[in-house]
Amino acid sequence: MDIDLSQVEHWIYGAEGNETIVLRYIGDNSRFNGYVLRLKKQSPSPKDQGPSPQFSLNFSNQVITPLIGPEYMVPLSIVGVSKDFLQAISSKIEMHRPERRRSRRLDSTQRWGFLAPDLTYQYPWAVELKPKWGFKPASYKIHPKHRHIKKRTCRFCMHSCLKHGRTDLEYCPLDLYSRNPTRVQRALKALRREKHLHKNYQTHGGYQHELQDDSATPWLDELLQMVLCHDPILTRLHRLQRRLDHMDIEHIWNVYTSVYDGKPLPGVFDIDTWKRVVERFKARSSSSSSSQNTEHDNDYQQHLFEFVLSMIFKDCSIFISIAEVQNTNTCNTHPTLRHPQFIRLSNGNMYEYKINLVDVDLKMMAKIPYWYELDQRIVSHTISMDYVKHCEEVVWESEDER
Repeated sequence: MDIDLSQVEHWIYGAEGNETIVLRYIGDNSRFNGYVLRLKKQSPSPKDQGPSPQFSLNFSNQVITPLIGPEYMVPLSIVGVSKDFLQAISSKIEMHRPERRRSRRLDSTQRWGFLAPDLTYQYPWAVELKPKWGFKPASYKIHPKHRHIKKRTCRFCMHSCLKHGRTDLEYCPLDLYSRNPTRVQRALKALRREKHLHKNYQTHGGYQHELQDDSATPWLDELLQMVLCHDPILTRLHRLQRRLDHMDIEHIWNVYTSVYDGKPLPGVFDIDTWKRVVERFKARSSSSSSSQNTEHDNDYQQHLFEFVLSMIFKDCSIFISIAEVQNTNTCNTHPTLRHPQFIRLSNGNMYEYKINLVDVDLKMMAKIPYWYELDQRIVSHTISMDYVKHCEEVVWESEDER
């Protein structure tokens, strides 16, 4: 069943990121109740050729899911959309979009979208966290002049200094990843206080207005702190980011420009290539063999593909759906999602919560020169500002380490 012009009135603006717009369904078709529709935006460059819908679906199921775990993934299905629908819905939602996002409209040339469970379906509250980079690089490939700086101050804090010209910012993602209750609480409060970090801490759901007043939701602080300290999601993200980016962008850029001369790599849109990358990464991660690690050092294609995966996990979001439990025999979660977890707070109230990972689409290999140039600007600015901040990283090699 395709979505056509006759259904425009049943879809409303929900949210959007850099590459997609999310529509929420308000009609009475049982197939779409409790679902959202993800649609692609126009590409910044007409020459950009993105992946096919089937590749995107396979990438989610066969590449990201084996790495992060199926319990955190949102199931997707491909649905057809008509040109008339896209043009009409684009006009309808324009006034509801943030002004800073309006430079890119829906791509009316696409003929497909993704249906996904609405993560706020039957949940009064939801919090979306974008934790960003949770580690400090320790690669011997980093330029000697930069090595001590990158080992001292995390990338997020250095980048924040560049963007905002301030050295007194409170939020450090390494606090969030620490699983230490005091540090996690500090990070959450800093995310809410710093207005420029609104993209890193967003509220959703039918009662999201209740989450805007800090004094009205002390239970939320306690709940998020307990969840993030006990659930392994941040430990997994930290480990994936760190191990997939064990060479640092400085070496990755050298490989991309010298070995491949910036030319398109074979296999970028071949799912079997990505599956082999994941298999080899897992084999290397589970082995302490120095000979295997040495052999991997010369596998330049593996380096590049792993680095792209690391960038996905550095930029993804954690979506925590929350409902107070009135009856322990009922469950709010969407029928296509895995069962939720339960937590009892110090006030005796029990809450149901579900964690999902979102924004895990493929990133383009062609962005490596941009990522390198940004990295060099960040480090150069840190040096010129004489910015010194000691960010404390907790290295999680296993989920059992507490």
